[in-house]
Amino acid sequence: MSDEKRGAGASGDTLEFEVDLAEPAEKVWRAITQPEIMAEWLGRTLGPVEQGARFTLSDKQTTIDCEVLAVDVGRSVRYAWHDDAGVASIVSFELQPDATGGSRLRIRHGDFKRTEMRLSAANSNMAIAHLRAA
Repeated sequence: MSDEKRGAGASGDTLEFEVDLAEPAEKVWRAITQPEIMAEWLGRTLGPVEQGARFTLSDKQTTIDCEVLAVDVGRSVRYAWHDDAGVASIVSFELQPDATGGSRLRIRHGDFKRTEMRLSAANSNMAIAHLRAA
């Protein structure tokens, strides 16, 4: 995926990233909800992405127990994450098509302590870079 990072910021205990992507919203939606594609940029996903589902997300460094809190198909998905270091957080992906046929992806990662937020910010930037390549 090719894209242009629009900005990143932190508000309170929530990190927010916005990325403009050249790909249509339908393709990006698949990248943030289909386990086989999520594995390419976020980590191996063991389970479905549907409201109420629980699954594990893992890579070489960490394992995250996930629960899908809400899904608005094609538009947004919200997760509760609990990693193996004991950090609990809420992550949401919001997707909007743009006028050029591409899309804007907003990622919010929050509800955790400020020291944990710094570590998560670094990991989120890496995940966005991997999403671009998926």
